[in-house]
Amino acid sequence: MTTIDRTILFLFPIALLVGCAGGQEVTLSYDSESNRSKYETDSYTVSSVSGSGYASSQSISMRVVARCEGKNCRPDTAELVFSIDGSDRLSLSGVSGEIIADDAQIRWSDVEANRGFAGTTRQDDPVRVLGEFATVDVDIDQLQKIATATSLKGSVGGKTLSLGSDVQSGIQTLLQKMRRGTSGGSSSDAAV
Repeated sequence: MTTIDRTILFLFPIALLVGCAGGQEVTLSYDSESNRSKYETDSYTVSSVSGSGYASSQSISMRVVARCEGKNCRPDTAELVFSIDGSDRLSLSGVSGEIIADDAQIRWSDVEANRGFAGTTRQDDPVRVLGEFATVDVDIDQLQKIATATSLKGSVGGKTLSLGSDVQSGIQTLLQKMRRGTSGGSSSDAAV
């Protein structure tokens, strides 16, 4: 067996493990200058929308970000950050929306999700968005309800959200990492 064969045999299981763990990655970073920690999930596709061109489609992604002051701190709130993937603008009926996790309801208005919409659009005018377009503040209890709900549905900008088990698993991993942070765990730029 050559050295190249041995290297391939050694690296294959590592690549397989990294590929399997990639769907639930959560990062924790600490900025010593600002003395702030940031927890962040991967982005998850939560809605696919047909585009105007032939066989074109766009998707809406969501990730969860939580920040707090200090090292090994535990955030009290988090943000659901919605964005458009791709280079074309998507037309939405605003950026308001809701998530219903079992019997818990989380609702937000255009202004609550994007301060830039205050006074710039009329009630029924569609908005064209690109990149990050909505940031929704939620408390940790609400995030826990999303992570553990048996029935989960929602919408943003008039588009239905598909909040599957990958989203819930990522949020569960984020919450676990936050709990470990307060018990003295590592807070380097590591990923779970």
